[in-house]
Amino acid sequence: MSKLVACASVLAVVLGAVAPREVEARSLGARGGAPAVPSEATCWSPSTAQISNTCSDAKAWTVVLVLDGTAFSALDGTVTVRARAADAAHNVQCRVQATDRGNNIVWDSTWRTGGAWASLPWFGPAADIAMEVPVPAGEAAVLDCYVQQNSTLMTVNW
Repeated sequence: MSKLVACASVLAVVLGAVAPREVEARSLGARGGAPAVPSEATCWSPSTAQISNTCSDAKAWTVVLVLDGTAFSALDGTVTVRARAADAAHNVQCRVQATDRGNNIVWDSTWRTGGAWASLPWFGPAADIAMEVPVPAGEAAVLDCYVQQNSTLMTVNW
């Protein structure tokens, strides 16, 4: 009987080690991303951990969301972008995509919004843009934001 209990204990530990689990919460200054179009790097002005678009039209900023842990870690929750825009004409819009190992999109936050990118809920002071995203274990996630002139991305939390 003790061998059976010992084997069951080892099996429980092994299964617990490989079972999917949530990733650790992360926070990153938006400056940790990059221009989606490298030739537009001169349009971006960093200030501490945030980044602002200084060009006259909207530019795209991308942040790869690092998922800590093992290939069995998964993200199933909210990605929040803190941003600031003076008015609707200078809005910030974002989406999150999850991809499988073959780089096929398995989730896009716009699927819940009829294709619309998530936007700031108000203008003037900083506000949060929240997007729900499930990322299967062992897969990847990326955040894309279109930032209008003189608008700022501050932080990304997931």
